[in-house]
Amino acid sequence: MTKRAYPRIQVRLNRWRTPTEFYWQGRRYRIEQIDRIWRHSQGQSRGSRLYLVQADGRRFLLHYERESDRWSLVRSPLRVRLGLSLTRLVAHLIT
Repeated sequence: MTKRAYPRIQVRLNRWRTPTEFYWQGRRYRIEQIDRIWRHSQGQSRGSRLYLVQADGRRFLLHYERESDRWSLVRSPLRVRLGLSLTRLVAHLIT
């Protein structure tokens, strides 16, 4: 199974290395709250993390790949409205 190519984003981190804001499609989104963090500790995806965040009143799912120090946007509000399964997305990313 191949991994999907999600859009890369720039992310600003605080001193605890958690995201505080990100840039997507030429716009800055300030992260108001991190609702959940998933950490993968085994296999090829070891060290990767998923962050479910609220930014500018909307929910986003951000993916951090530690090996390449790369951030991606996995899910935006449009996909939320379409009802895509978060569990399916998480399972796809960590397999």
